[in-house]
Amino acid sequence: ISSVSAIIPGSGMAAYCTSKAAILQFTRVVALELAPHKICVNAVCPGTTETKMVTDLLGSEVMENWRKKIPMGRFPRAEDHASLIAFLASSAGDCITGQFISVDCGQLLNFAQP
Repeated sequence: ISSVSAIIPGSGMAAYCTSKAAILQFTRVVALELAPHKICVNAVCPGTTETKMVTDLLGSEVMENWRKKIPMGRFPRAEDHASLIAFLASSAGDCITGQFISVDCGQLLNFAQP
């Protein structure tokens, strides 16, 4: 599990962002090494996820203002991440390897807007 912070830097988050970015390169290398053995390796990159901990940390007002900027109008939930991981672990995902998949309801797209 990585994070969208591997892709988008955050002030004061050098160690966290760097460690999450390292997971992405590790994913590529291990996927390449294990592909001949038919083993798939992928990284899930959660965006800010709606949990009690995050809401308590940021506060309801900040969360609501941030929610308005998310293209899909909501934060991902833990179940959203679990569903993707279950898919990747199933036979339906057996040809997907070396990929980074963001589960963020479009949070990364927000950075593309002027």
